[in-house]
Amino acid sequence: MTRQHVQAKNDVWNGLKKKTSSGLTKSDLMKNKNGKIVSKKQHKKGQELYRMMKKQGKLAEPFKTKSGSNKKSKSKKKSKSKKKSKSKSR
Repeated sequence: MTRQHVQAKNDVWNGLKKKTSSGLTKSDLMKNKNGKIVSKKQHKKGQELYRMMKKQGKLAEPFKTKSGSNKKSKSKKKSKSKKKSKSKSR
């Protein structure tokens, strides 16, 4: 079951309704890179906030992993394999 505001955006995007309950029309909506329907205004605001936080070095942990630092995930995998090999040798 889809949440009500998401369904409203889908209905406007597909032409079943003219506006959402907050007054957004199809010209106010867009699809983001993941295919989710979002408002253009909020998308632009989020991008500016991300750039500003990245410049200041204040990115939260979830954003740091998205920005392309895959080194952490690789090192975790290596450390797990080392732990397994140590336990097997004992």
